Amino acid sequence: MALSFEVYRHAAGQVLLQLRGELDQDTATTFHQALATALETVPSELLLDLSMVTTVGIGGISVLLAARRAADQLHCGFRLSAASQAVDRQIRARGLTDQFPESGDR
Repeated sequence: MALSFEVYRHAAGQVLLQLRGELDQDTATTFHQALATALETVPSELLLDLSMVTTVGIGGISVLLAARRAADQLHCGFRLSAASQAVDRQIRARGLTDQFPESGDR
């Protein structure tokens, strides 16, 4: 399965990047396109909706960390608005929960 995305811009300067499908090394190019689209207006906050990500590999974790760094470089807030069980499991297994804050309680 491929990776697809939608970008939603909110009036408060937030941008929601919603991903669907597999997030791994093979879909990294699509993810970087999505990230560039989401950050082109330098939002005040980037929210990632990963609730429809079915699988995530180490390559997917790497691109998520790259997204975090890109947001930090732009002084843009960064958090997950939602994460699938697959994403949550990988983030927790790698001890990265502090890198990927989530809206609300985890």
